[in-house]
Amino acid sequence: MPPALVSGLTVGTMTDGVLDLAADVLEQAGAHPHRLVVRQHGQVVGRRRWAPWSPDVASLVYSCSKTFTSAAVGIAVERGAFGYDDTLAQLWPQACTANTGPIARSITVRNALSMSTGHSAEQLLEPTLASRRPPDLNTAQTLLATEPDGRPGVDFAYNNLATWMLSRIVARHTGEDVDTIISKEVLTPIGAGAHTWVRDADGIPLGFSGLHIDAEDLSVFGQLLLDEGVHDGTRLLPEEWIAQHRVRQVDCAHDTSPEWEMGYGWQTWMSSHGYRLDGAFGQYVLIIPEVDAVIVMTNDANEDPDDKQAILQAVWDHLLPALADGFQPQPEEVVRTLPTVPGVFDSTRSVQGIASDGSHIVVSPHRASRNWTISWRSPGTFSHTTDETLEIAVGHEEWRASHCQVGDDAIDIAASGGWQGETFVARLCVVSTPHTLTLRMAPEATTTEWDNEPLNPGGLLALVYPEPRR
Repeated sequence: MPPALVSGLTVGTMTDGVLDLAADVLEQAGAHPHRLVVRQHGQVVGRRRWAPWSPDVASLVYSCSKTFTSAAVGIAVERGAFGYDDTLAQLWPQACTANTGPIARSITVRNALSMSTGHSAEQLLEPTLASRRPPDLNTAQTLLATEPDGRPGVDFAYNNLATWMLSRIVARHTGEDVDTIISKEVLTPIGAGAHTWVRDADGIPLGFSGLHIDAEDLSVFGQLLLDEGVHDGTRLLPEEWIAQHRVRQVDCAHDTSPEWEMGYGWQTWMSSHGYRLDGAFGQYVLIIPEVDAVIVMTNDANEDPDDKQAILQAVWDHLLPALADGFQPQPEEVVRTLPTVPGVFDSTRSVQGIASDGSHIVVSPHRASRNWTISWRSPGTFSHTTDETLEIAVGHEEWRASHCQVGDDAIDIAASGGWQGETFVARLCVVSTPHTLTLRMAPEATTTEWDNEPLNPGGLLALVYPEPRR
């Protein structure tokens, strides 16, 4: 890894040099970065973007969603809808059955916020709980019918369903779901743009994941957290929640790498410096009070603990020293463009095939514009029960963007492709998510391969999202 600072850089006057170095290191560390936004002293001091990812498309931030749900819980408690020490069983009695034991009945909102329901990781991996189908009442009943092996409030295990239950409880006891509360009370007042949430089987935001939001808006939310929940002199987030969400509530030292062994707050992770919102595949909001800064990164990193550790270490080694000395603000966005797919354009060749998931794919050239259209017909999934066809533009020596409608939902894809001998190759950057898919179509076979496979099964259709809320 390169040294912490390049020789000859004058920190404080060489913002671009420091940011470019950090960007280089992130690329070398395997982050596959898409967006980098750095704020200090309340303003943006630097931006980097990797096209075709775009500020015009809200992107899935996976478990960064959890902190927004946690904030909505704080607002609900402040309203008097329920208390932190109320139990999940009291707040959602229908989730209890004759099999709900005394320990499960004792799990509180506070325990759910800190991922300390007492369930072991092994219990949460049981097939009935690990299902990737949208959760519903049966899921809640199964969770509470699983008597924890450990001690609520003490023993940590990462628990998506506990966060989802908090989302359901907020809706049940306030009459407004997490999306409505956060939009009205937080995102609109801070000037955030369009966003959206993926929802469960009953139309309630998942809570633990599913938020699609722009990196810039993530940075403004991070600024609100850094500023004690106050924006332009107005308190938007309750003082008690602010005080509690950012401190270690439970030990998680049994985890796999240093940055994930420092403890867990209320849907936040403690860090070597400050604390963070943390989503799969390298979605990060770093809140760093010691340098009065917020750093947002969206990436397509793999989930190997060492690789994730390297990404955060790159920030500590390359950005933190510069922030400690003070950045000269240079807020203009600098764009790096991902390489397009090498290959030739042939206006006479089309190709079609069937992928391993049953998708029927047809590639047709457009002679005048020297690009292609992919007609991608996907079989139905549990979330979209009928076959759906996506019409995807593919650029030759360029990235072409498509906003594809799937009923009331959508998916945003930027694609580049070309013929490599007898094989048509295309890269599909799903810019409304962190993910990229490579398609190869040869006479003998059609294959698809994700850089990092999404958490939800079902191919491209699993990545559609409700049209953004504005």
